[in-house]
Amino acid sequence: MIIIYSEQNSPRLQYAASVIFNHILKVTVPVNFTDNPAYFISVKGAKINYSKNSLDHGIHIVPSGFLFQDKIKAEFPGITDGQYSKAIFPTVGSKDFTYDPLSAVFYMVSRYEEYLPHEKDQYGRFSPEKVFSFQHGFYLKPMAHYWSEEIKDKLLSKFPQFEFQEKTFRALATIDVDNGYAYRGKGAWRTFGAYVKDILRFKFKSVMERTHVITGHKKDPFNYYKFQKKVCTNYGIPLRYFALCGKRSEHDHSLDITSMAYKKLIKKLRFCGKVGIHPSYLSNSDPTALNLEVRMLSKILRKRVVHSRQHFLKLKFPETYRNLLNVGVKKDYSMGYPDYPGFRACIAEPYPFYDLELEEITSLMITPFQVMDTQYRDYKKMEAKPATAAMLEMMEEVKKVSGMFVFVWHDRSFAPWPEFEGWKTSFETIVKSAAE
Repeated sequence: MIIIYSEQNSPRLQYAASVIFNHILKVTVPVNFTDNPAYFISVKGAKINYSKNSLDHGIHIVPSGFLFQDKIKAEFPGITDGQYSKAIFPTVGSKDFTYDPLSAVFYMVSRYEEYLPHEKDQYGRFSPEKVFSFQHGFYLKPMAHYWSEEIKDKLLSKFPQFEFQEKTFRALATIDVDNGYAYRGKGAWRTFGAYVKDILRFKFKSVMERTHVITGHKKDPFNYYKFQKKVCTNYGIPLRYFALCGKRSEHDHSLDITSMAYKKLIKKLRFCGKVGIHPSYLSNSDPTALNLEVRMLSKILRKRVVHSRQHFLKLKFPETYRNLLNVGVKKDYSMGYPDYPGFRACIAEPYPFYDLELEEITSLMITPFQVMDTQYRDYKKMEAKPATAAMLEMMEEVKKVSGMFVFVWHDRSFAPWPEFEGWKTSFETIVKSAAE
């Protein structure tokens, strides 16, 4: 048992402890709290004194006070040095810690900064460039793991009989199905319009390719789903798809969910990997549309859809996650920046969503990702080979903490077109390296 003494208790403290011990350190024994110092001193187990009082029992963490607040307000956490990394919420009065690691983990993992007023990009998404954590480079490493490891090591130094189970590195390949196919299943009017555009732009090679695909003489350029399954199966890496099912709009270009070609594709994907919903750009501000999309995909799959990743990574706290909970989604994979590789929440493990406005732990599990093809190709303008090397470096950061490496590809990235040269090979390289 792990016992934490604190004069106060709060949902924030319970959440921080749960993330650290249950989700990062993978502790299987109970984590209990007490405000009774006599009980804390007498009870057996690994002990943490989370108070300003020196009890000479357990490791001592002086609270910053942040976890006992129940309001969202501008908070400057400060910066100091921990044992293994930079740290935030410096405190004094403890021989064990120069900072409050529970507050540090909560601040980053809850995405506290995203509840505060902040700048948005052209798509209305959170822009991190001017916030504290980004400016100090906390997104570059899984900092929550280093803070948690410091707690673990301090506990073992005083309670060597306590056993932490060995952690292992895992990986997950994920693919966003934004289109389905490049040419197939578009319907007569959409296909006719595409022909007209290609002719007006003198793209006669596209005209020929489209014709060959539609007449069945050539494989659709986005149809590399068997390849994806084969690669992931060969190396033992699980694969998950997220299918866009919304109505066509400026930012939503998938096939019509009612088309036979798209229905057949989605059913085929069930045999390649698990299939989740890719909520449309428009659904982020329209819960009714989200509900309809989830219902339609569930009907095609003949099973309840419980996995999700936002199209364009449209993520607004707490509304997006509340909407997902309301339609029965249990796991979301949107936690990552669209334009920056790394650790948006400073963690490389699935963990539960904490609703800061309601101050409660929810049942929605968040699985963060670290790298995405478009981060490098579209935002950084990198070619596949150097981008792959950069992704492998990020994978090493996850391996150091025995976390979960999640990477994102898009259906179009496998196309044998000049703009996607090398990205199909890059996918296979990442999968292979994750299995080593």
